[in-house]
Amino acid sequence: MEGLERIIREHPFFTGLPDSFSALVSGCAKNVRFDAGQYLFHEGDPADEFYLIRHGRVALMITVPGKGALTVQTAKAS
Repeated sequence: MEGLERIIREHPFFTGLPDSFSALVSGCAKNVRFDAGQYLFHEGDPADEFYLIRHGRVALMITVPGKGALTVQTAKAS
């Protein structure tokens, strides 16, 4: 688990938080990988996961009636 705890502790999102918080979060963490074009979740799905972007980018999309999918924002790893 040390690898995930180190990754979480060093991620900019968690900067300045106590190491005990990093330990707590890493106890619930898992390392996942998604292929290009794969959806992480859809509107209406339970909000029971939290993702840190370490590599690549993720697009937040909405469906516009009559127009299809529209990208609202893109987040990327720094």
